[in-house]
Amino acid sequence: MRIYANLKKTMTNQIKTSLAIIAIFTIVTITAVCAILYIGADYQTTEIVLTNRTYVPDPTDSREGLVDINTADKKELMTIPGIGVVFSERIIEYREIRGRFVSIHELKEIQGITDNKFEEIKPYIVCFP
Repeated sequence: MRIYANLKKTMTNQIKTSLAIIAIFTIVTITAVCAILYIGADYQTTEIVLTNRTYVPDPTDSREGLVDINTADKKELMTIPGIGVVFSERIIEYREIRGRFVSIHELKEIQGITDNKFEEIKPYIVCFP
């Protein structure tokens, strides 16, 4: 009986040690990954991948006077010449289903936004992921 108690105590200590090692390894790994991501976060040159779509920031992008199609609500979208109630609702619905736009050219995937319509609204829009 005494051997069993000693064996049980030894195994319990080994399990605790193993769990501690695993916890430390996990913390170190997560810290290293976060550090790598933080160090590599140069937003002017880093590509950001969102659901198999890639966005490469354009250093000339500016929000001044433009409508960000990733953050604009229905009312703000309707300030774009050529965008009314229907198109603003479709843009928001597309964004809710697919996620954030990575390019303004994705607007062409929305029903009714033809190449001509896109060229009409293009000077008034921008998208930042």
